[in-house]
Order: sequence, then C-alpha cells, then structure tokens
Amino acid sequence: MLSVALVLLIGCGTEPEPAPAEPSTERLVISRIGLALSVPPGYAFRPRGGDFGGAWVVDLNPGGRQARRLLLEPDIPDALDRPVDRDASCPWQGPTAEVLSDSVFIEYYTSVGCGGSGGIEAALVGHVKLGERRYGLGCSTQVEPGFAGGPDPRWCLDLLRSARSVPVTNAPPRFGPTGALQNPLVLLPESSAD
Repeated sequence: MLSVALVLLIGCGTEPEPAPAEPSTERLVISRIGLALSVPPGYAFRPRGGDFGGAWVVDLNPGGRQARRLLLEPDIPDALDRPVDRDASCPWQGPTAEVLSDSVFIEYYTSVGCGGSGGIEAALVGHVKLGERRYGLGCSTQVEPGFAGGPDPRWCLDLLRSARSVPVTNAPPRFGPTGALQNPLVLLPESSAD
C-alpha cells in the first residue's frame, strides 16, 4: 500500500506545468490626456502631429496590410456635427448613441464602402464621454479585396468599453511589452514600460 502511494505521489509530479497564457490585452495609459484603455498585443501609438497633449493615434495593425486605427482627442466641444460625406457611395449614417459601460458613453456616425487604394474602408467618428471628460473619436479600418467579410466601423467599441479616466499629468505614456511608441523624435525613459 505504501508503494502504491509513493508511485501515485511520484507520478503526480512528472507532468510539466502548463506555460502561462499570453495576455489577450495590455494596458495603455496616456496620462497627458487622462485616458487608459486595454488594447491587444502588438499595437503602436503616437501623438498626432507630435503634440503630446493633443490627439493620439493607436494603430492595432502597425505595418499590416489591413489598417485598424483609433484616434482620441481631448477637450472637444459638446456638439456632434454630422461629418461631410467623402462621396455619394459612402454617406455617413447616424447619429447613434450607446452606453458602453457604466462610465463610457459614445455618440457617433459611421460610413462604410468608400474605396481606398487597399480596399473597402469603414470609419466611425464621434465623441466619447468618460466621466466628466469628452474626447473626439475616430476609428478606421480597411479590408482588402479577397478577404472574407466587409470592414466594420464599430470594431473599436470593445476597446472603448475598457476606457478609464486617469489623472492628467505630464508623465510619459505607459504601455505593455508589445506596444511601441511611433515617434522617433521623442525618447521616453526606459521605465515607461509596464
């Protein structure tokens, strides 16, 4: 009986431990505009026009053929104006208002069908209200001919559900191990990675 218990005990320790799962999201904190959100690994981000206190672009497929970009801009006016149609084949639809979570409210217009050099484009533009702060919002995506399915301008709503307000500071952005800051003119301290 003791030998059976020893065999069972020894046998239990011989199986390898499973490898830790890769994170499905990473936290991106842009303190200069008071915003944090969860994004999938492999993203890149940059201030639009080099202004760290202005709009930020998050690219979820940097260097990829199918673009997926999210633009967030602080301190925008309360009124949401209908965007100007790019052409008659892809008019803006909306406005649509949604509550994404207990702290995230969004109002937006969508457009699908405009053709770009790489395929069919879709876009979403509007406002995000996060607590007392308002941000301008732009989401864009493109699907090349031959790929299954069409582009969905609402792809970024899941990201926005994770948005949280953080204190506005002059601290550099904090980002996960697979994130990359796309601005060669600005060097961040190595401690900026979480």
